[in-house]
Amino acid sequence: MIKRKELYSEDNSCKVFLVESDESLPEHEHNTKEIMFILEGEGTLEIINTGERRNFREGSVLEIKANTKHKLEINSKVKGIVIYAKV
Repeated sequence: MIKRKELYSEDNSCKVFLVESDESLPEHEHNTKEIMFILEGEGTLEIINTGERRNFREGSVLEIKANTKHKLEINSKVKGIVIYAKV
């Protein structure tokens, strides 16, 4: 299950989400830069375009460029803060 709480800037140039998930996220992309602050849990981020895989855990910060296909494999329930910002 994925839970999200959303906050938006007035001009919609930045969105902030508090996310909890015990489900992996399939391949997707955003037209904004994405920054994830992992508060709890662990898993793997895969950048589809390059095949790069990054393990993450509590305390990790992940940065994904706009229009980059990626997916997340969740090993244990993840809580984090996700920021989407137009570049």
